[in-house]
Amino acid sequence: MDFKEQLEDIVSRSLQIDIIEAEEAIALNMSIGSNADAINNATFGAYFGSMQRILSRYAILSVTKLFERASKQYPTRSIPAALKVLSLAKNSLPISQRLIVLEKLAEFGYRKTDLESYVDSQITELIAKEFESRLPQVELPDPMSRSLDALRTVRDKSIAHHESIDTSIFPKATYGEMQELLSYAKDFVSVIGFGYLNIVYRINGDYFLTSDAETSSRCLKRLLRKAEITEATS
Repeated sequence: MDFKEQLEDIVSRSLQIDIIEAEEAIALNMSIGSNADAINNATFGAYFGSMQRILSRYAILSVTKLFERASKQYPTRSIPAALKVLSLAKNSLPISQRLIVLEKLAEFGYRKTDLESYVDSQITELIAKEFESRLPQVELPDPMSRSLDALRTVRDKSIAHHESIDTSIFPKATYGEMQELLSYAKDFVSVIGFGYLNIVYRINGDYFLTSDAETSSRCLKRLLRKAEITEATS
């Protein structure tokens, strides 16, 4: 595969899917939680409680995959892997939608007028550098990095490998913190997807696949009403 094909493989065949699966799991889990009293009163707490545990694990796996470090031994499809492709391909990868990339650089603090004379390779180098500088990494002390470290700890020591260890000592990450990590991922996919691959992910500022991810939780709400577990207004 050439560099553009590699980038498309990562963005559209992995990152896009991991984001939507993480958002779906979170939306379903939150929908169950918001109706917990009614579900428990209807004596379905055991079933939905098990579903919540499964969904939590799936959300953790999906979010952590997005930030998996690129590996020579085991090629990964992740944001770090996409950043590596951008860095390697900066001299040969054309920008399809230059304005989109320039607008993001303006958000990062650059002046558009200063960038007008830049060639594609310079723009690509800048956008990769800026996303890289904001990339959450487990060894860093910022809030998103701490959240990622908490999720990765649970994944490695409790989900992927059930170590003999007290899980109560693990750092915790809330769904709100997971959404922050997903916001970074959606921003990256939206800019790189449209800027380099002509794939639209965001319309009027909204990541439109989020609505698709929430379809199953809307179905669940209708199911609970249909089964008369919740009221019609819930």
